[in-house]
Amino acid sequence: MDSCVRTLPDYALQQDGSGLALEKVGIKGFKQYQRDFSGRRVLTAQSVYVDTPPGTNGIHMSRLVSALQDCADGFIGMNTNLLERIVESHTRDQFVPTAFWECNWESAHEMDNEQQLFIKCMLEGVMTTETEDWYLTMKVPYASVCPCAAQMCESIDDGVPHMQRAEAQITGLLDPDEDLDELLTTMVARVIDVVDIVPIPLMKRPTELDWCQRAGETKLFVEDASKVIGKVIDGFMEDWVIVCTHYESIHQHEVVSVCRKGKKLV
Repeated sequence: MDSCVRTLPDYALQQDGSGLALEKVGIKGFKQYQRDFSGRRVLTAQSVYVDTPPGTNGIHMSRLVSALQDCADGFIGMNTNLLERIVESHTRDQFVPTAFWECNWESAHEMDNEQQLFIKCMLEGVMTTETEDWYLTMKVPYASVCPCAAQMCESIDDGVPHMQRAEAQITGLLDPDEDLDELLTTMVARVIDVVDIVPIPLMKRPTELDWCQRAGETKLFVEDASKVIGKVIDGFMEDWVIVCTHYESIHQHEVVSVCRKGKKLV
């Protein structure tokens, strides 16, 4: 008697005959709510990838989605269990994959003026058969008067130097025992202290005047910015890289500087 049960083919496990492996394959931009380091509920955009053995058609994307869904409304953190589950979901025969996970969100930093500065953050985890590494990236917005324009205006006692909106992207290798809430809060505060001028959501006239006066005294070349930020964050992370970008107001290009501690981060 014929059975009515039919087993559907598993395309991902089939061989494609190419003999080639994939370095990374997975899902990108999966959105769900979780809690940031301070406990605030935030919308995240997450990505998960694994590598594949040579010649395999692909992977089971639904397993990656399922692993993320089980973390819904939980805290964003260095979740070893999540990486292990991703690895186990695609372990086959003698092949153990590398797991890549990243989570993007915006964290609200409380400032002295009782306003909030929103910081774009990304936490990344990578698990191989031998290592487990975690990285934190934060993007701190700031502003600066163009030093060249300021010097030229001062030399002739006329003119107004132009402003530059800017952003410091800081990526660092984390200690597994790190208190991420304390680390993020402290590092953002240190960066704000040295760049001095940051965007403020709400300004009344006295606040705007004070901001403009301070801006006139804050002349920061992009080269200087990455160096002074590097000095204040050094010691918080085992390895780090800083990318400062100044968005030019009078040119059709931006200016960038990169400062790093070690050689592991690109």
